[in-house]
Parts: sequence; structure tokens; C-alpha cells
Amino acid sequence: MLMVNASCYDSSNIDTPNSSCPIVATSAGHYQLLTRPNFYTMHQGRQDHQLLYVRNGSIHYYLGEQEFVAPQGSMLIYHPKQVQHYIYFLEDNSNIYWVHFSGSNVPQILDGLGLYRKTCCPGIVDPKYDTFFNEIINELLYRKANFMELSSLFMHGLLLYIHRNQSVHVTRKSSLAIVENIRNILDSNYQTDVVFSDLAREFYISPSQLTKYFTAQCGVSPRQYLSDLRISKAKALLLSKTPIKHIAELVGFSDQLHFSRFFRKRVGVSPSEYREMNFDPTLIREMDDERNAIVIAHPSGEMPEKDVVK
Repeated sequence: MLMVNASCYDSSNIDTPNSSCPIVATSAGHYQLLTRPNFYTMHQGRQDHQLLYVRNGSIHYYLGEQEFVAPQGSMLIYHPKQVQHYIYFLEDNSNIYWVHFSGSNVPQILDGLGLYRKTCCPGIVDPKYDTFFNEIINELLYRKANFMELSSLFMHGLLLYIHRNQSVHVTRKSSLAIVENIRNILDSNYQTDVVFSDLAREFYISPSQLTKYFTAQCGVSPRQYLSDLRISKAKALLLSKTPIKHIAELVGFSDQLHFSRFFRKRVGVSPSEYREMNFDPTLIREMDDERNAIVIAHPSGEMPEKDVVK
């Protein structure tokens, strides 16, 4: 036996996108296994979106041939044309809410909330989720005046609330790891153009969250950290005989003029002036491009050292 509480504006088997609103819920429901051993779903890819909330138990879902488990509190988001392949079991006491939705602005809404590229969002059990789902179900079931507008508002509110809880979850559980990963990326890619909005999207957070987490742990914003890193690398390279034009390229600038202006603004002198003030003629410093290193040695050849710039 399967307990079902479901409602539809359109049939849940019809997935034609509805573009009359920015976002609109078209069908929703609540499943709980009572005696039936499992509930299995396999769709080759619908045209609308689907969101499932694991109120209790778990969902086993598949991406290709690989199996994953979404535990209690998780959200599964299926996007248009994405294969929907999942199963949940009586023995897990599974209790699942679901909603199908579409609209003219859904990709932008999901992207703005950091949910567009996700399939499974870890989370928490929150009674407010029940409220949002039940409000959507009731609006679609009873179809009172303005039911579409209200169900759309509840659908958008549900996504906003998911994003709020995701932000809390990330802050508590993952911000340290995220900042460490971002620092490693900046340390390894300071020579390239870093697009921070793309970097934030890679970790499913907003650009403002990226700045907040990074600044809290490092004392400077990620943009400032990257600038400081480039200046530090440039200073080391200026102690060698490497041409300034080449140094500009090595620390991520497209032309020498831009680099010189940036360096003067940050250091107070031009790159050539810094070199003249700090170059030590008693040492030979040469750039070894193959090893991405500055080789330092006395003219006599004694005491060779290597100052790696990477």
C-alpha cells in the first residue's frame, strides 16, 4: 500500500513547459510507503523540472550507472531532459514530497539560488518544508481564486527557503573546505584571468558568499588575495634579469603598461624602479622557464639556490 496525497494543475504525466509565469507549480504530492516494499521511477527525461524532498528515510538515485543515496533532509532536483532514475524502500520508512514546476524564468531563478547545476542538495528536516509543499498541494487541489498565482508564490518561496538552509549548511559544514579549495585554485592560477562569479558557481555559492567566507578566514577578499599574490610573485621576478614584459605575462597581465600601472599603485614605485632599488649585483638571478623558477647563484658558482615561483 502506498499513501498518496497528490494534486495537479496539469496532469503529472504531462510535462509541457508552462511559460505563462516566471515559475509555476503544475503538480505536487506526498508519498509514504505503508506496505508496498518500494517505489521505483524511471523517466528518460521530462521537459519540466522536478523537486523531491526526503522528509524521512532516503532515496536511492542513479546518475548513469552509478548509484547514490540522498539521506533524510535532502532535496533532489531534476532538470529538463535529465534522466530521472530513483527508488525508495519501505524498510527505510520513506516519506517523500514532490513537485513538478516550469516557467519562463526557472533557469535564472535556480542559477541565482545556486541550485541550477545540482542534482542532490544535502540539508535538514524542517517543518517549514512541509508547510510549503502542503500549501502548493492544496492550491492545486482545490483551485480556489488565484490558485495559480498563490501556488507560484509558494513554489518560489520553497526554493528561497531551500537556498537559505543551504547557505546555513554550507557556512557550518563546508566554508573552511571551500576557502581552502579556492585559495589553492588562486595559488595555482594567478597567471590567468580568474572570474570570481564562475568560481563561486563551481562551489554552489553566490559571489557575495564567496567574498564573505574568504574574507572571514583570510582577512582579505579573494580579489585582494589574488592582487597580493601577483605583486609578491612580481617582486621576486624583478630580482632576476627577466624582462619586465615577460614578468607581466608571468603574473597574469596582458600587457606591460597595465602591469606597470598596477604595480606602481600597489607598491609606490614602478617595476623598473623597484628592480633598481633591490637588485643585488653580487648574485646572478636567471629565470628558468622550464622549471618556472628563479635560479640564484654567486658568480663563482658557489652556493646555488632555487627560488621557485609558481
